[in-house]
Amino acid sequence: MARKYLPEHDSPRQIRLTPKFYIVMGGRAAAAALEDQLYFDVLISAWRTSRGMSLPMSSEQVVEFFAHETHHLGYGQILDHKRDSLAMTPAETQVWDFLVATMMEGSATLLINGHEKLDNLENQPDVKSYLANVPDLLPAMEKVLRSALRGPLPDEAFAEASSPFFDMGYHATGAVLLAAIEKKRGLAGVMDVLADPRRLLAAYNDCASESTVAFRFDSALADQVAHMGKSGSR
Repeated sequence: MARKYLPEHDSPRQIRLTPKFYIVMGGRAAAAALEDQLYFDVLISAWRTSRGMSLPMSSEQVVEFFAHETHHLGYGQILDHKRDSLAMTPAETQVWDFLVATMMEGSATLLINGHEKLDNLENQPDVKSYLANVPDLLPAMEKVLRSALRGPLPDEAFAEASSPFFDMGYHATGAVLLAAIEKKRGLAGVMDVLADPRRLLAAYNDCASESTVAFRFDSALADQVAHMGKSGSR
């Protein structure tokens, strides 16, 4: 499942997916990915369920969790190679990092946890509340990207500007953007954007009529992002 949703790439290295899976009781977080070691904490999961923060996880959902995190491991290798092939300025690198976080979490959330459909995420309490915030998150995303391109922003300022996307914000925002692209262009269109996150804004604008959110990115910004690193591509 994790490898199924990896985009085509031109990396000379084989994408290795050899994670070690652990189910623990009493970890430092509900779940974590430490290099190739992935763990899921059943105690924190049970506590979240008891507080109505999430539904009880079935065995299939635990498998999806590990697939979600394993997808990050493979996709991260592809994105690292793509980034290394570009000669981006520090400002462009900051924008790239934001796009990567959005695509990394959004793709795994929509394709694996949502089984390629946004409607399936509406039934997941941990994502649903953030999906409701996406009409505010998209303008915030545009503001972050525009500010970063003028910068780069100091680390603290960038973290503060990105803070609305922490927790499940990146997940929900990326899922909504990719869902619109999937409706118009199909899964192949999503894979095309995943292969190069610089394409995201322009691709979404072309598919915005299919979006659950009435929003379009500034076309000049979308074009600028699409051409990041090209002046000095290696």
